[in-house]
Amino acid sequence: MIPKRIIQTWKTTDIPRRYRAYQRQLRRLHPDYEYLLMTDEEVDSFVRREYPEYAQAFDDLQDFISRIDLFRLLAVHKMGGFYFDLDVCISKPLDDLLDQACIFPFERQMDAYGSALLGTIEMLGQYAFGAQAGHPFLRACADNIRRTTLDSDFARAPSREILDSVLPAIIRDRGFMRVLYTAGPAMITRTLLEQPEGSEDVRILAAHGRNSRRKVKHVFGVYGAHQMSGTWLTHAQFSGLWRLLSRLRLRHKLRLLAKAESHLSRELLTVERLT
Repeated sequence: MIPKRIIQTWKTTDIPRRYRAYQRQLRRLHPDYEYLLMTDEEVDSFVRREYPEYAQAFDDLQDFISRIDLFRLLAVHKMGGFYFDLDVCISKPLDDLLDQACIFPFERQMDAYGSALLGTIEMLGQYAFGAQAGHPFLRACADNIRRTTLDSDFARAPSREILDSVLPAIIRDRGFMRVLYTAGPAMITRTLLEQPEGSEDVRILAAHGRNSRRKVKHVFGVYGAHQMSGTWLTHAQFSGLWRLLSRLRLRHKLRLLAKAESHLSRELLTVERLT
């Protein structure tokens, strides 16, 4: 059973205005849930107090967001409940999920390197997840993150050569990929695949598009969606990712326009034949 508890983090207690609506919505839907907002200072104190065996790994992680990734696993492992990034918009009460042991969302399709490495095309997300206290999968993920600080090769983050060969130029960034493979979604996915013991009751939440078998990306099942604000990205990384997404959206719009033009041409041809 997952307890009625929600955990979130931010640098201070002064949450940016753009996230306050998501926070209010989350709390409004769950008035009987305990709500914890932990600042960076409280995150640091929590790890050292409750999990001193991970304190050195916490300090050694190169990227601050990776420290937060480690913390969120340890916090839910200790207390149980749900963790949500501040840019996750929840639109439906979570009560239906309380009888589960551990829940993670489907995030998106794996990149070419990750697919070859892990033998899967699907990547889990940890922008939102829930579990009962003490669930072994959370501990296994935390142990793997700690191991990356002791053995730099363990993370298996793609090299520059691999980045150049399989990823769009706009997001060929070692820091970006290091986060994914050290403590982010790729590491969570890898742990589930490589250490099945203790993860038998991990449920993967996914949602499908209307009249489609394709899974919808960046959602917490039917309960909400990740807005992907990219607060952890550097300015250069965020700008590059935004340009890539803009190009993809433009291509999609052009495809829709081409379909509309083709449909219109067929209709005009039919009218000409009738006249």
